[in-house]
Amino acid sequence: MRAPARRLAAAANRQSAAKGRRPRALLHRLLRNWRESDKPEKGYSIQDLANDAEALIRMLELTRYVLIGHSMGGKVAQLLASKRPEGLKALILVAPTPPSPMNLTEAERKQRIQAYENREAVEFLIQNVQFNFGI
Repeated sequence: MRAPARRLAAAANRQSAAKGRRPRALLHRLLRNWRESDKPEKGYSIQDLANDAEALIRMLELTRYVLIGHSMGGKVAQLLASKRPEGLKALILVAPTPPSPMNLTEAERKQRIQAYENREAVEFLIQNVQFNFGI
């Protein structure tokens, strides 16, 4: 596990121990290329991210936990959960990306990246995109 992840895991352990609780961690802070994490020169795979999350779970010695994944984190959580790791009690996915790559044009990719950059863009999506929640 990378050094920033080890430091964050250690801090989570200390903070939880001080409160008399088992550790809880926010893995999104540890995913490569996010916040305090390393930014690899050669990129990374979903498998790399799942391995990082699995290593943190082992480091924190979690015996019961719930994986929650949003967007790309949902893809990571699905891959990790597919291994049926010991201690996993539930998997919660919030608007996960599809499990297989999407073939997008450069224009489509750019539009998706910019879709939530400002309030006007979000309001446009709410008014013009049909959201189907299966209800």
